[in-house]
Amino acid sequence: FKRIDLIEGCVDPRLEHPIDEFGKFKSWFKGKPEFYYYIHVDLAHKRDAAGIAMAHDEGDNVVVDFMLQKKAPPGGEIYFSDIRAMIFELRDKLRFRIEKVTFDGWQSIDSIQILRENGFECEVLSVDKDTAAYDTLKEKMYAGQLYCYRYGPFFEEVKRLELVVGTKVDHPPHGSKDVADSVAGAVYAAVEHA
Repeated sequence: FKRIDLIEGCVDPRLEHPIDEFGKFKSWFKGKPEFYYYIHVDLAHKRDAAGIAMAHDEGDNVVVDFMLQKKAPPGGEIYFSDIRAMIFELRDKLRFRIEKVTFDGWQSIDSIQILRENGFECEVLSVDKDTAAYDTLKEKMYAGQLYCYRYGPFFEEVKRLELVVGTKVDHPPHGSKDVADSVAGAVYAAVEHA
């Protein structure tokens, strides 16, 4: 992503981070019945952070509704059940029509099984096996068809991504791409299933 100006151009001042300082969804954050929503989760346990993002399409445009970096507390770990609870809340309490939930391959089988048992369509989507998800994200960014709010972890990650041997998008040493992966996965799913 060499065009930093086009990355910055995705910021829509009408959008804002829907999660408060206590980690709860803000009261105004509700699903719109005319849209289908797509969630991608990049799981992590202790050392990395987990990323989760949700997006929907509006014709040719894609809106990133929320993105979150979930870090393990010092000496602790990330509970996958917390991420699943967030997905249940989005559907059951906040009324988002979730069309599909995708996970990276790492340790996702249990979460996929639990969500499927509760009526979610789920599958594994690796944004690392090829560049399709990131190609889609870049295409939407550069075409001015991606809208999101300013979220520090996402913008820091996406500006530092590297293409390795032309086949894989990765972060630099001591960097991360958890939120960028989750946004790329959600945007890709929204475009593919539009």
